Amino acid sequence: MRRFFIAAAIVICAAFATLNSGTAKTTETSALQVANPAANSVTFYPFGQGGNIAPTGTIVGSRTKLNQPGRVWPIQGVLLYVVNRGSNAITGYPAKETGNVAPTVTIAGPKTTIDSPSSLQLDASQAIWVLSTGNNAILKFAPGANGNVSPVLCIAGSKTGLSHPESLHIAFRTGEISVANVASNSIEIFAKNSSGNVAQARVIKGSKTLLNRPAEAELDSSGHIWIANNGGHNLLEFANDANGNIAPLNVLTIAAGSKFNPYGLGLDPKDDMAVSDPTSNTIYEFSAQANKGKVVPIAILRGPKTRLAKPAALSVPQPLATPIPAT
Repeated sequence: MRRFFIAAAIVICAAFATLNSGTAKTTETSALQVANPAANSVTFYPFGQGGNIAPTGTIVGSRTKLNQPGRVWPIQGVLLYVVNRGSNAITGYPAKETGNVAPTVTIAGPKTTIDSPSSLQLDASQAIWVLSTGNNAILKFAPGANGNVSPVLCIAGSKTGLSHPESLHIAFRTGEISVANVASNSIEIFAKNSSGNVAQARVIKGSKTLLNRPAEAELDSSGHIWIANNGGHNLLEFANDANGNIAPLNVLTIAAGSKFNPYGLGLDPKDDMAVSDPTSNTIYEFSAQANKGKVVPIAILRGPKTRLAKPAALSVPQPLATPIPAT
C-alpha cells in the first residue's frame, strides 16, 4: 500500500525573527502520540500494539496548559509541540517528560495572529508551521520561536481558497504545502515559498474525488497523498501530482465493526498507518500491504484503560535528522 473556507480574511505578518543554528542528530522514538481534546491530554502507546492497554505515558494536568489539543509534532529527543485550539496557543514539552508538566515553549498572543489552530508541522529547517483555522491562514514561525512573536510568513486571503482548513502537511522533498479543507471538500496544495494572498498550485476537488469533510492529509514514502475522509468514512489515496476532479487511486475502509470515522492520520517510514476515530475512541493501525476496499486492521487500540478521549490528531514514529538548538 502506498501512501494523503472560502474566506477573504488577510493576516498581516511581521517579517522578522531570530534563527537558531543547530547540529543534525538522528534519533527515533517508538511511541504513538495521540492528542485527546476531551481530556486535555496527550497519551503515548507502543506503535503496532492494540487492545485495551494503558498508555506508557500521559501529559495531563493544570500545569500543562493543554486546552483542546490537536496536532502533535515531536523534535525527537528535544521537544514535543502541541497545537491548542481552545487557547490559541502552541505549547512545547521536554522530550520524554510526562505527567503534569509545564510547557517550556508557548507561542501565543496577539502578535502571533493564531486563531483556533488545528494543525502544525516543523519543516526541514525546524521552522514552525501553524494552520490557523479561525482566520483561514497558514502561519510560519522562526525555528525556536517562543512567546508573543509575529510569524515570519503567512498565506491567507481570497485567492488561497482556504475554507475551514483542518490539517497541514509540508512535503520534505518538495516543500509543497498540502491543506485539507473541510468546508469546501478539497485539498489545496501550495508551492514551496508561497506567501501572502496567493493561489494554489493545485486543487483536488470535485465529485470524482469522493472528498467529504477531509480531516487530515499526509504523504507516504512515495509522495502519494493520503486523506482521512471523515464524512466519507474512508481513507483516500491520490497520486503525488493529483489535480482537479480526479478519482482516488485507492479507497480503504475497515472490514467490520462500528462505522469508521477517520480524523487523525499518520504514516511511518514503512508506510504502516495509524488512524484515529474520535467517535468510537479508537486508534486503528493498518499494514502497508493493505489493498483496496475493506481491510482488517493489524491492531485496534480501544477501551477504558487506553484513556483515549475523542482522539484527534496523532504522530507516529519517524526517524528524523533533527537540528538540536545551540546553547
